[in-house]
Amino acid sequence: MSENNQIQSNIIFKERLLGGYKYIKCPQCNHGFETEQPKQTRMPYCNQCNKIILDLTQKFCCWCGVKFKKEERQYMIKTYEDAYNEAIERIYKAIELAFQYGQIDGSHHKMWVIDQMIRVLLNNDEASYKDYVKCACDGEDGPNTYDWDEGVAP
Repeated sequence: MSENNQIQSNIIFKERLLGGYKYIKCPQCNHGFETEQPKQTRMPYCNQCNKIILDLTQKFCCWCGVKFKKEERQYMIKTYEDAYNEAIERIYKAIELAFQYGQIDGSHHKMWVIDQMIRVLLNNDEASYKDYVKCACDGEDGPNTYDWDEGVAP
């Protein structure tokens, strides 16, 4: 085993853009205007070669071969497992809402169910909810092409 493989490297987390730039064009001059910034997330990187870690279960960096500390790998895996489990829990809560209230007659009640499902899936984060509603209302005719109806609770 080479000397490089014996080095213990820290796993560092960096902000990473997930894409999501959105543009609209001016109908008169055809110039594009940015309307939405991309979302950011924290991703694990190798501190030795500064490249993203592709497989959380590996003991070594797939790029430079440096060995990761066991405690760091366990922390990283637990962090991602916790986030995964929280997401699954939100999905089940949204499904339960659909099962419990989705069959009630009236489009205004069904809109409430959809609205509540969205809120649960977004972890009841008001800022994320407002962003979602804004995106749902924007369309081919620009902002507020469509309406968002929060519905009426059954």
